[in-house]
Amino acid sequence: QLIRPAAGKVAVFIEPPTVEWPSWGPPEPVWTLDVIAGTPATQPSAVDDILTALDRLADKGLNLQKATPASWNLAGAGTLAAYQVTLNALETE
Repeated sequence: QLIRPAAGKVAVFIEPPTVEWPSWGPPEPVWTLDVIAGTPATQPSAVDDILTALDRLADKGLNLQKATPASWNLAGAGTLAAYQVTLNALETE
């Protein structure tokens, strides 16, 4: 609720990882990012800002799996455009 990006800016909130055990092997953390943009008054351009940020993250080599439209509720101030992004398994070696 403390995330309040400025107009034309994007904020990324990194959620604590969920942990999955896909088999009898070691657990795999699954990382999720919340990508939020704009202010309540600048929402028409916020999705474009988010998509531009996602393109930049992918261009820099972040292992994106999927991005799902979402919203981010500001305490008493409205709702912002957001995408919830799931990363592919990260290489640890």
